[in-house]
Formats: sequence, structure tokens, C-alpha cells
Amino acid sequence: MRTGVIHCKCSKTKLPYDMAIMEDTQNGGWIATRCYPLGKTTKVYPETVETYTGGIHTAKDFNGCPHCQEGIGFVRCGACGKFSCWDGKAQEVDCPHCNTHLKITGHIKDFDSTRGN
Repeated sequence: MRTGVIHCKCSKTKLPYDMAIMEDTQNGGWIATRCYPLGKTTKVYPETVETYTGGIHTAKDFNGCPHCQEGIGFVRCGACGKFSCWDGKAQEVDCPHCNTHLKITGHIKDFDSTRGN
């Protein structure tokens, strides 16, 4: 089973965190399993990109954003491609990575994971 990490930011605090994912061998795609805070002073790693095929959904025990505790889901910015937390209700959010105003539409199908800022 393949695993990966997606670098995210909190939509409210803009603090970084990592989201662990694992391959969903039963249904295809990926499962977001846990989120881990990184804090303001976390070392920035060289940027690497991994392409994942298939959709992504949360595990039943997904803990959500470790910073705001309101982010029970996540969104991917259409401009920069990076992930941030989402409360599951808002129809629009601002990307904490690039400040693009986003309208929430559809589901994430295929994606790249970028580690770093």
C-alpha cells in the first residue's frame, strides 16, 4: 500500500501542517488519515512533487486541521494547486498559500502533492 504526505495550511491561521494519506485499495484513489501541526518554525524542506491518481476523501476518524479545529475537510486551490483546511460548509474561501479567492466546486480527482512553501 502506498502512502504520502500533503503539505497544507490552515485557512484561518495560515499555519502549516502535513496531512498523511494512504492508497485506498478497495475503492481506488486516496484516503486522508491524519493531520500533524508543523508550527511557525518548522524547517522548510526542498520542494518535491508526487502525482497521485484518483480522488481523495477523509477517513472516518480523520482528525482535521490541527490549528483551527474547524477544518474537518480540505480544498485544493485552482490557482496554486496547494491544499488548505475547509469547514465543510463555506462556499468560498481564500487560499492561505497564494491568497486567491476560491469558490468551492466539485471533488478532487487527480492531484500533485507539494512539500514546502
